[in-house]
Amino acid sequence: MARESKTVQVYPDDVQVNAEIQRQELFGWEVISNQRIQEFTRQDSDGTKHYETFNKITFSREKSSPWYDRAVELETEYNLIRLRKTKELKEIATYSNLKARYGYKSEVDNFEEPTKVEKPKVAKFVPFAIKMIIFAILAVISIIVVTAEEPGLAAMGIYIIPGAIAFFILAMVDIKSFKNGLKGEEAKKAKKEYAEYRKQLKEYNANTEHLIDKFFDDRLFEIEDEARALIK
Repeated sequence: MARESKTVQVYPDDVQVNAEIQRQELFGWEVISNQRIQEFTRQDSDGTKHYETFNKITFSREKSSPWYDRAVELETEYNLIRLRKTKELKEIATYSNLKARYGYKSEVDNFEEPTKVEKPKVAKFVPFAIKMIIFAILAVISIIVVTAEEPGLAAMGIYIIPGAIAFFILAMVDIKSFKNGLKGEEAKKAKKEYAEYRKQLKEYNANTEHLIDKFFDDRLFEIEDEARALIK
């Protein structure tokens, strides 16, 4: 009979230790050993030694049990949901993703996620103008220092000319963006639509945040109930 085992470390608190044992037993794990360990971590320059205390719990379960395959599936899903909830990975655990994955229905269905609106590319003349002014100033300075009779002053052109060229290139990029960007009433309309989308998205997130948490809790309870019925 093939068995598998694993070891977990738990904060040395009886409540947390018992909760971890009960959670593992849901999926067919049996406690083999439960030891409170004090492990040396470091020593300060004054000789003070520091230790970390934790409970080291070893579990084992029978792989040939008829419930094994389903228990592994439930455990994997259970741990995945707990991990997402603990780390608040909301960007991954969006309701749409969760519903697509689990086919779960709840009152979250009452909230429609707003249609995404891309941030408009509005024409901006000011950045181009600023870079052109800086380019012009550096260009004039470059001419002055390059034509200067003083060798030390002329040598400064090595540093100033590249700067002038860089600002000229940046200005050309900005002017291209200005030409391709939205202008006038078209720009105002696009900015208004984007602002409205951001407002709707904020409201949607506020409305669904607690319901996504409800989804997590409900799904965990469902898994626990199925695991209890599976492993008696």
